[in-house]
Amino acid sequence: ATTITASGIHLVPATKELDSVGPYFLKKPGAHGILRKALAGAPDVDFNLIDCPGDFDHLTISALVACTEVLAAVMTGAMELEALMRIENYITQQVELLNPTARLNHILCGRVELGQVIDQQVLAALRETYPDQTMRTIIPKSVRVSESYSAEEPVVRWAPSSSASRAYRDAAQELVERMP
Repeated sequence: ATTITASGIHLVPATKELDSVGPYFLKKPGAHGILRKALAGAPDVDFNLIDCPGDFDHLTISALVACTEVLAAVMTGAMELEALMRIENYITQQVELLNPTARLNHILCGRVELGQVIDQQVLAALRETYPDQTMRTIIPKSVRVSESYSAEEPVVRWAPSSSASRAYRDAAQELVERMP
C-alpha cells in the first residue's frame, strides 16, 4: 500500500511479508531483475529511493540490480572503511554481472560526533579514500533521531528545527546537486 506524505512523497513501506519472498528468488530465474522492470514501468518520478539492510540478501541484490546510483549511509566507527570496501567489492564482484552501471556513488556519514577524535579520523580517512563519493554533509548524532524512530515519525517532522533535521534536508539537497 502506497502512502503519500504531506510533502507529496510516495512511500511504499516494507512489511513483514517481505521476508517471505526470499525463497522465491531461489526458484525463479531472473528474479533479481523484477524490481528493475517494475521501476522502469512506473510513472514518471524524480527519484526512487530504496532503503536496504546492511546484508546482501536477495532483496538487497535486487535493489542494487535496479539502481542507477548507490548511497551508503555509514556511522563514523572504526570499522566503516572496511565495511565500505566490502560493499564496493561486492558490487564489483557480484552485482556488476546483473547491472554493469552499479557503483558506490555516495557516502553519507551519520551519527557523527565531531568532538570525538575517532569520528574526525574516520571522516578524514573516508574523504581521503573516497574523495568523490563522500558527501560534504554529515548527519550529527542526535537524540531527536532516536525519539523520532520510537514515535514512528521522520525526524524532519518530529523535530523539524533539530540539527539532525537540518542536516538531512541539506543531505537531500546535496544529493539532488550530485545527480548526473
